[in-house]
Amino acid sequence: MNAANRNHPFPVLAYFLLVVVASLLCGCSSHSKPEQKITQTLLPPTPDQSNWASEGDVIVARVDSQPIYASTVRLFLKHNPDLSPRQALEKAMELEAVAMDGAKSFGSTPPANLVHRYRQLLVQRFLSQNFEENLTVDTVPNEYLEKAFKMKNVRIHFVHYDTFYVRDLQLLCCHVNHIVCARQREDNAACFKDLKGQANRLHKLIKDANPKTADEFSALVDRAKKEIHPEVQVQEFSFFYDVNETYEVNRNRVNLMTQPINEGVLTMKVNEVSKVFEDQYGYHILFLEKHVPEANGTLEDEDVRKELSAKIYPAVQREEFMRNITQSFRKYNVTIDDEALNQLRTFGRQPQPETALP
Repeated sequence: MNAANRNHPFPVLAYFLLVVVASLLCGCSSHSKPEQKITQTLLPPTPDQSNWASEGDVIVARVDSQPIYASTVRLFLKHNPDLSPRQALEKAMELEAVAMDGAKSFGSTPPANLVHRYRQLLVQRFLSQNFEENLTVDTVPNEYLEKAFKMKNVRIHFVHYDTFYVRDLQLLCCHVNHIVCARQREDNAACFKDLKGQANRLHKLIKDANPKTADEFSALVDRAKKEIHPEVQVQEFSFFYDVNETYEVNRNRVNLMTQPINEGVLTMKVNEVSKVFEDQYGYHILFLEKHVPEANGTLEDEDVRKELSAKIYPAVQREEFMRNITQSFRKYNVTIDDEALNQLRTFGRQPQPETALP
């Protein structure tokens, strides 16, 4: 075989923990272990019923002495049509390296003609032991927690002033920024006069409906459009507020909420419908969905560590898996037969000119 010895020829994909953590923290907190197993999320999809290798098949590459056959690469291409032949080969070599690690971990050596399903189970067992049993939510390395906690949009989840989550049913006379609306207040006087009575009718409709949750409150918008005014709309917003300071001190933190709105929210109880508030935009009827008291959490707080660990656990599993793959290929001698690989170019997607195989 015309093969050249080389290091693992493809770059290991970088899992950017910061991006993943930021998106994960948008959801609700949970201290439970994710239901989806790592063997479901990290293993490349391959068919269950086939030979891992076929005797006499063309050998495209080797990981140490273990051959990667053309038929294996074709299977990856068949079930992953967006891959190029080289990318499919990379997937096959990744799986082979993990299978070899798994075999060594459990005291055996996988023969080259081992059937695919048994080899797949070997990989699953290895991943399960290393990334589910040995690496759990409770054993997330401290380096990951510190890295995540330093992110501004993560840290603010644990260190913040009082936070208010509000739904706002609106009837507006002005739809631009608050400065322009304030200047145009006199010009919009007729609109405010016309909408005042309808805002009061809207308030009565909501009070009579007696919504118990924020979703029930928001659901009233369709009825209000039909019965009160077609331009009734609902908005959601949240803001941080130092309840020990004035509105003027807080105004840089309230994200353009007006003084009547912010100060009105401070007087409300959770799941309460407000009176009608008027500002330079128009009329507002509020529903206080949630109030989170001021927090000053640190990584020394057990509850903070538990919540953050649960959020970043899937990302940590992937990061540790990629580290494992990198270490595996440093241990093994990888060779590729470029001529044999080029013969597979009719399978899968065609690579772009700048990434075409030599």
